[in-house]
Amino acid sequence: RLVGSAPGWHKGKHMNSFGYLKLRSILESKTFPAQFQKAPLVAQFSSLGSLSKKWLDRFTQSLSAGMAEISPTETKPLGLGRLQIIWPTVEEVRVSLEGYAGGGSIPGKTTNVEKDFLQNMLHVWSTDGIHCRG
Repeated sequence: RLVGSAPGWHKGKHMNSFGYLKLRSILESKTFPAQFQKAPLVAQFSSLGSLSKKWLDRFTQSLSAGMAEISPTETKPLGLGRLQIIWPTVEEVRVSLEGYAGGGSIPGKTTNVEKDFLQNMLHVWSTDGIHCRG
């Protein structure tokens, strides 16, 4: 299911029509296998704007919506997973197909990417799993 995003603040009947609140409203009605309880939440963004800790906390809560089937007769909330944001390192950009020139298509100001609260969330893809930079 595709969940669209629309800029701006949505209120009233449109509050849950777009973005992470729409995603939350969909996930709240779903039941997942028990192994998804508190599972890592892996996200990749096409850009990294001026994210706030408050927004990321709400986004994490939305991704953690839903229930886990503990047994055929018991469900429990999924619980908050740990958000892991995939973001390229300078070295990954350097050795990429387009090199540094390709890095210009990765919108993320240094002041946004280097926020203290983001550092433990930033991860890179690797051949043996996801590794934290911190």
